[in-house]
Amino acid sequence: MNNKTYTKVISVSYLLFGISLLIMPNEFLTMFGCPLDEYGEMVARTFAASLIGGFVLHYSLRKYSIPSEIAKSIFLGNIVFNSISAPVMFVSTIQGTLNYLGFMPVSLNIFLAVYSILMYNKFKK
Repeated sequence: MNNKTYTKVISVSYLLFGISLLIMPNEFLTMFGCPLDEYGEMVARTFAASLIGGFVLHYSLRKYSIPSEIAKSIFLGNIVFNSISAPVMFVSTIQGTLNYLGFMPVSLNIFLAVYSILMYNKFKK
């Protein structure tokens, strides 16, 4: 997977999760076994704004040759985000806060973290 393909994959991931959390946070997270009250919906929508912002960032990068210093910073941010999110979601799934579908975002986070590390190292050279 090259840089342009990676930015498309991460863009679609962030957009799908972001729109779902923005428009129907309770329904979306109930699917994962995590119903929300009105406070949880507010937090989910705030997180959705972050994901949609990540979508805009990555989607706009797909058509550019990214200078290595900028690329490294973007991939480092992805490494941090996905490396924190994966264990949080994993523990929540194992403890029963989320149902078995919780392994879907865990897998996505692991994939994106690993691939971000590979891309970071590519630009580091």
